[in-house]
Amino acid sequence: MTPALLREVGTDWTAQAEFLARQSRHVAELLDGATPLFAKPVSTAAIPYGFLRRRTIAPSVFALGDQLAVVPSFTGDGMAIALCSGIAAARAVLAGKPAHVFQREFVGRLKMQFRVASALACCFRRPALCGTTVAAAKFMPSLAAKMVLATRLRGFEALTEAA
Repeated sequence: MTPALLREVGTDWTAQAEFLARQSRHVAELLDGATPLFAKPVSTAAIPYGFLRRRTIAPSVFALGDQLAVVPSFTGDGMAIALCSGIAAARAVLAGKPAHVFQREFVGRLKMQFRVASALACCFRRPALCGTTVAAAKFMPSLAAKMVLATRLRGFEALTEAA
């Protein structure tokens, strides 16, 4: 939930569950009869979707995974980016490449994927666009497949094949 929505719905789990159930019949079925273990969620986090690290942490510190790039959930390959960035950083270290060069090259290759993933995430976050996006995917599955493919990690095949 966005901070504004959280303020509107409240932090009480019962209120949140009721809100979520009103959003989807499927979610309502999943939550029906569920017993909360806590009065409110144990933790919350503001996830910086779309984040691409610009500055290096230190000359010999290689940022990996979410410390390097945070692709929007369900629209990208967060785990693939984490694994691939680890492999790429290890290879950079072995090649004597400094952290800032590794980071600039790796992040540069992610920019287009992040633009598409961020745009797609926006379509699902906005209620007015969400229904249209789902309907378009239903009637044009090949377009939906192309959009999903555009949000996936690519261009690193040589790196991962040799790992």
